[in-house]
Amino acid sequence: MTKKIFFFIILILCFCSITLILIAKKIKNDKNKPTTITLLNWSEYIKPELIQEFNKEYSGRFVLKQIFLSSNELAINKIKSGNKYDIAILSEYAIEQLKSNDLEKIDIQRLNNDLKEDNGKTNDLKFTSNFKNIKQKKDETEQSDIWEYNIPYLWGKLGFLYNENKLGEIKSLQQLKKILENPEHKVALYNNPFEVMFVGLKMTEGDISVNSKDDIQKSKEYLLDLKKNNPNLYFVTDSLLDRMKIPGKEHYDIVVSYSGDARYLTRENKNLKYYHFKKEEQKKTGTNIWFDGIVFPKESNKEGSYKFINFLLKKENNEKNIKFLDYNSPYSGENDDDLCKIDENDKIYKYNKEIKKEIANAWNEIYTYRDPKDKYLIFLSIFILFFYGFFYFILKK
Repeated sequence: MTKKIFFFIILILCFCSITLILIAKKIKNDKNKPTTITLLNWSEYIKPELIQEFNKEYSGRFVLKQIFLSSNELAINKIKSGNKYDIAILSEYAIEQLKSNDLEKIDIQRLNNDLKEDNGKTNDLKFTSNFKNIKQKKDETEQSDIWEYNIPYLWGKLGFLYNENKLGEIKSLQQLKKILENPEHKVALYNNPFEVMFVGLKMTEGDISVNSKDDIQKSKEYLLDLKKNNPNLYFVTDSLLDRMKIPGKEHYDIVVSYSGDARYLTRENKNLKYYHFKKEEQKKTGTNIWFDGIVFPKESNKEGSYKFINFLLKKENNEKNIKFLDYNSPYSGENDDDLCKIDENDKIYKYNKEIKKEIANAWNEIYTYRDPKDKYLIFLSIFILFFYGFFYFILKK
């Protein structure tokens, strides 16, 4: 009996020892396992090789994983719903909506000194003269603490990319308006409420920065009329690059385009030209300036996040990135050409909660309005059903 008890005790001790060894090994493996840094980002918004280089450089410590978003509105909903991300790249109006309750403040001290004025002697980021103008315009539009919650990443303008061979050179807003309203021209607008309303606001001389309900109503009516009268009006997403790149095979005659896409496409396709409401071409017009910022959602992994941001914005990496993307950097004048010269009438959109609802409602009405092309589809469907029914009746007899 004593031997059985002794054997049983030995068995228990062996089992406990093996269990402790396995637990210790798991703890050790977990410690050696790299921490995943989750980045909520737009597709192809960072040069892929840079992410590979970061993961290689910090192998064993951190690994960056991207989750792609399709709109700022979707990103806002995901972050507000409690989805966990360490870093996100969002437009300025999305940052305005999230900063109070859902974002962490930026610790400038944790950024590379070469990103700061006087090589780190101040807490001010070292922006290019163009981006300083953008910051000033933002501050003049509204008093906001947005700069405490984001590290500016890229900026650009909004304009129209068009086939000069077909439309000729666009030199004025009135000329642009006639082109858009011509039903023979294939027109593509972004499938996005803010960019679509921008077009309506420009055509009706509304304020593209501080919108009123009256501005939005006029813009909506113009866009509804445009959709009613131009059967060649389309709403597109990221297919623009593929559909406008090949000379002679452009899908559209004119499209709304971000400046980075326009810079790339005008270089690849010499038929294309970019109209962005330059002051010398049309007084008192101006276009929309935007910037995207890097933010930290609540409870993000700060150590890995700052490691990645410092790596990404390091001078040589930042230069590689903006050459790949063709957008403008707040920290480098690499793409600061005539296409992105800041004019005094250029404006930044001012976020307003009530006006945002007006814009969303107007967009829904525009988007869901029955396309003139739909009536032909209805007639075709009726004809097919009639044709099928007729032959079915004949065969049954």
